[in-house]
Amino acid sequence: MIRFFVAWVRDYFGFSRTETRGLFFLLSLVTIAIFTTIYIEKTATANYQDRATDLIILDSLLSELEIVTQPHIVHQENVDVHKDLFLFNPNDASFETFRQLGINEKLAARILSYRNKGGRFYEAKDLLKIYDFPVSLYQTLEAYIDIPQMKTEVRSVSFEKINEATKAEWEDVEVESPKTEKLYLDINQADSLELMRLKGVGTVLSSRIVKYREQLGGFHSLDQLKEVYHISEEAMHSLEESSFIQDDFETKKIKINEVDFKSLLKHPYIDYDLAKAIMNHRRIYGNFSSTDQLREVYYIKEELLVKLLPYIVI
Repeated sequence: MIRFFVAWVRDYFGFSRTETRGLFFLLSLVTIAIFTTIYIEKTATANYQDRATDLIILDSLLSELEIVTQPHIVHQENVDVHKDLFLFNPNDASFETFRQLGINEKLAARILSYRNKGGRFYEAKDLLKIYDFPVSLYQTLEAYIDIPQMKTEVRSVSFEKINEATKAEWEDVEVESPKTEKLYLDINQADSLELMRLKGVGTVLSSRIVKYREQLGGFHSLDQLKEVYHISEEAMHSLEESSFIQDDFETKKIKINEVDFKSLLKHPYIDYDLAKAIMNHRRIYGNFSSTDQLREVYYIKEELLVKLLPYIVI
């Protein structure tokens, strides 16, 4: 069969024996190259998927370890050594009282300034409204914070002794309950203590939000908060209701034609394979002339590119 095919090629194309051998050798190389490329692509895809799975598991383990080992935030400059604690109401406590509780002069002055401007503490955690109030100090004082419930005093009146006009006037009186302050935070400026004031956001989650924000280069959409590891529906709802992004906010940009491999890897949207593909593309074809040219990079998908573009600049 092979001999017949060789003879047919020689007769049809008029090749010599040497030329015919060369043709078959070339066809063999092309066939080997095609099958080798297909094999490498399948192997690379499988390895990439396995690596992605391993990275997810590793990230989960590291996050759990972070929860266990993360130290409490301590601002030593705001904490004085104190021995005896006692009940106090932050709405009427004096400067000396705050000092006796271990609150330093600057922090005590901030509390008094907040009260002088009309600020009120309706519950213990409202103390965290004060700028730079240490979480560790709050945890120490929390059991001693005594804020009486605001009650409306109603005199005992004998309705049998008042006329109908007086009774109607009495019934028209509406008692207004104290209004709590509505929080509205700039998600790209709020620190971990401010974020902790939102329902469902604790010490660990607030730190993760700030850390992820720094890694990204800022949030350009509130939907990106869903990418924060282990964020609950309750916390996400609070953040969507009580946070915003400034219209003129600019994300931190990556200069794609100048950035090195290690710096690329630091961005949450860029893994090892994509960083390597970007560097190889730049090395082979030269600098990118536009951000749209990133679509030519191997491994990058349109969905990922849309997320990444707000952080790229030529």
